[in-house]
Amino acid sequence: MDGDDVRLELEGGWIQYSDFLYREVAGRVLEFRPAAGTQIVRLTSENARALEHLTGIINDLQATVRYCIVYESSFESALDPAVQDALWKAALVTYARCFEAGVRKSERPDLSVLDDLGDARKAHEYFMTLRSKYVAHSVNALEMNMTYALLTNDRGETVVARGPGTFQISSNPLNEQGSNTLKRLAETLLHQAQERHGSLSEAVMDELHDMSQEELLALPVITSHVAPDVASMRQTRR
Repeated sequence: MDGDDVRLELEGGWIQYSDFLYREVAGRVLEFRPAAGTQIVRLTSENARALEHLTGIINDLQATVRYCIVYESSFESALDPAVQDALWKAALVTYARCFEAGVRKSERPDLSVLDDLGDARKAHEYFMTLRSKYVAHSVNALEMNMTYALLTNDRGETVVARGPGTFQISSNPLNEQGSNTLKRLAETLLHQAQERHGSLSEAVMDELHDMSQEELLALPVITSHVAPDVASMRQTRR
């Protein structure tokens, strides 16, 4: 939500912010509807759709920064290593989402902004590879799973086999320095995206001002919106 309006907590878990009523869990909006006397209409121009995609990228970059901050603070709070691992992987996956080829590709961050920042471009490529080869796939160069048996020689006469057993050997790509580098990358690209967001917002506002009363009233009205459920993930992407 944008703006400086007052946030009011209402009954039933609803929150009023500006001309919206919404419910949220863990900072994520699950449902929203317009306040009394207000209509929400969907804007569908090219700039409006670009603004939607860019908003998603900004949210992902902001989440990446938050994950890294919590991860780095965990070294002083003796956080469970499993939680540390989850935070680091969440940061990598969320960061990489910003660069995937999909409906948001037109608003993917422009990596040229990293070219004058030393090894920033190489660091970006490293994190993308780490996400693709380590986090997203189980067969990679950073971990090895092995089934083994133990052989013992009984006084040089009989070989005795014991087992089988299994173990995993893995490199630990997690460290505070790496998290700080990822955070700075995300912050740099976030600044770029926020500037682009401001420009697009102004363009969409100009489009609204140029619309006639008839065109405004013809825009599709959103009476309420509920976050999609898991079943919707099975639908074909367009």
